[in-house]
Amino acid sequence: MSWLLKYNEFLTEGVRLENGKYVFDFKEDKEGDIMSLKFSDTRSRKMKHEDTTYEYYSAYDISTKSDYKEFIHKLKLLDNTAIDSASIQLLVNKAVIGIDEKYKLSSFDAIIYPKSSSKILTVFAEQLAKKSGVAQLVPDAFVKASNDEIKFDWEKIEGITNEATKKSVMKVVDSIKNNKGEFKMKEVYPPYRKFVSEFLIFNNEDSRRIFNLVKRRVLLVDDYRTSGTSLKQMMDLLFKYSPDFLLSTILIKIS
Repeated sequence: MSWLLKYNEFLTEGVRLENGKYVFDFKEDKEGDIMSLKFSDTRSRKMKHEDTTYEYYSAYDISTKSDYKEFIHKLKLLDNTAIDSASIQLLVNKAVIGIDEKYKLSSFDAIIYPKSSSKILTVFAEQLAKKSGVAQLVPDAFVKASNDEIKFDWEKIEGITNEATKKSVMKVVDSIKNNKGEFKMKEVYPPYRKFVSEFLIFNNEDSRRIFNLVKRRVLLVDDYRTSGTSLKQMMDLLFKYSPDFLLSTILIKIS
């Protein structure tokens, strides 16, 4: 099956778990489905950061009310024992074609994505680049910093008026500083994540040098978004290079 099908070949509806396999039903949407297969076409209004116009876009939405975590895990691994490859192809095709219709992928200069164990992210980014035909694909551009490289928003921390809360936040800061290894945001209590200002870095100097992006159009790609913290970090790093337009594209938005 071709990765790039015509848009009108797609039907819609939902994903559900049946007998240990995730069924992508492109004909009928049922109550209790894990995810709707209707292309969400969710875009934000255009916003501005200094010289850069930016926008968020997500292809599909999934509700936290559904039992989605195991599905996302299997999708990230491209686990063919749980999800057949034809369904994955359709899912990605539909997203790529929809994004191309909205933004014209051939107009982008670079398509970049972070280092990740997610196989679906690689497939998604590669198909976006293939459809573009001209954009430079930059894989593994960002990596998680080690704990001793993490930066904190001391202005926010100093602004905490409740002493008990400030004490708790400082315990988190000390725990991160004293814990060797790769930083994991998911291990930080959600209300305290806003006090971590930088936890992603460019993968290496080659990755940093490749971003000659002044007045260029950049497509930043990720597989899914929950809080959007990682996405914002990557965007902040890219803003320093003053691209003309930055589109942050997510395959699945979890909300």
